[in-house]
Amino acid sequence: MHNACRCLGCSFSAKRQLGLTAAQGSIQAKMAKKNNPSTEGPGRDPRYAVELDLPTASSVSFYAAIQAFYEWSAIQPEPGPLNLSNGWHTVSPLQSQEFLRRNICNRVPKFAPVRRYHYDMVNDQWHRTGQGLVFNVLGKLNEGQQRCWASFFGKVSFPTFIVTDAPDEPDLFSYYDDNAPRTEGDALHTSGLNSFSTPLAQAVHLAWRYENGVLGVFKQPKVQKLNKREVLLYAREHKSLTETGHMLFPTYGKAVGVIDHKGVALVFADLVLRAYDPKILEEFLVPLGTGANLDENSPILGLRNRLLANDVDKERKLALLIKAFNLHLEGKTLGKKGLYVADNEAFPQMAIGTEEDQSTE
Repeated sequence: MHNACRCLGCSFSAKRQLGLTAAQGSIQAKMAKKNNPSTEGPGRDPRYAVELDLPTASSVSFYAAIQAFYEWSAIQPEPGPLNLSNGWHTVSPLQSQEFLRRNICNRVPKFAPVRRYHYDMVNDQWHRTGQGLVFNVLGKLNEGQQRCWASFFGKVSFPTFIVTDAPDEPDLFSYYDDNAPRTEGDALHTSGLNSFSTPLAQAVHLAWRYENGVLGVFKQPKVQKLNKREVLLYAREHKSLTETGHMLFPTYGKAVGVIDHKGVALVFADLVLRAYDPKILEEFLVPLGTGANLDENSPILGLRNRLLANDVDKERKLALLIKAFNLHLEGKTLGKKGLYVADNEAFPQMAIGTEEDQSTE
C-alpha cells in the first residue's frame, strides 16, 4: 500500500513528507531524544512506536517524533484491511497508531492544533460534532491525522464518526477545508452574537490576556491561545463586552476610527465602563475622535497623534489608551517626550478612582 499512492508530493518517507533534509532530520531527532526520550529507555510502552509528552514537548521534538514514527512504520508489515464500518467509533491510542500508518495522502501535521486537540480530549471538552475521520476505499486516511496524532501521543481515546468508503481519487485530500474554515467570529456569529462578531472575538483574546496578566507592551508572553469554544464561553460569561459594543460602534465611530482596531476599542471602552460612569467615557472618546479643543500637552491629543501615526500594534494601542486615560483622569499633562510606553514598563492597568470619581452626577 505504501507505494500505491500517486498523489503529488505524497510519500511514506517522513523526510519527504515533512520537507526535511537528512541533516535536519538527524539534528531534530537528536534534540528530541535529549528533550523528550521517545523511542527507547526504561518505562517506555513497547506497544507504541514512539512516545512524546505533548504538554511539555517542543515543536522540534514533535516533528522529530513524527519522523521517527514513519521510519519505524516503513519497516513494518503493511497494514491489512481496515475492517471498520461507517459510523460512530471510540478510537483508542493504538488504533490511532494504526490509522496514522495509513496517513499517506495528507498535509504536514501542525504542532499547535495537535496540542489543542489533545487538551480538549483530556479535559472533557471533546464533543461528537460529526466531523469524522475519512478513509478511502483502499484504506488510506484522507482526513483526521491531527486528531490521531493527539490521541496517539497523548494516549487518550476519543469518540468520532468514521467514513470508510471515500473514493480513491487523485489529490482528493486537497479539497478538505479548502474554502472557508470556521473562524472565532464565525463561532460567535452562529451562536447569536452576530452584530460585530469579529471585533468581539478580537476583544475576547485581549481582555482575557489583560485579566490574566499576560499582555506585554512590546513582547508578548507565550500562552496557549483560546480556542473557539473558549472564546464563545468567555463572551457569554462577559456580556458587558456585547453591551458595550452595541453602544460604542454607532456612538463613537470617529474615536474607533482613530484607534483603528475595533477589538482594542471595545476592550478599552468596556474596562472604562466597568469602573466609571458612561459620561467619563464620552468625555474621553469625543475629543479623541475629533481632536478639537485640546491643549497641546493634553494626554488625549498625545494619544490621538500617536495612534494616527499608524505604527502601533494592538497591544501597544491598548496600553497607550489606558495610560492616556489614567493621565487624563488625574489631570496630568504630557512632557516633551509626549505619550509613550517604555520597553521595560509593566502593562498599564486601568485606574480605579473613588466613588465620586466614578460618577459625574
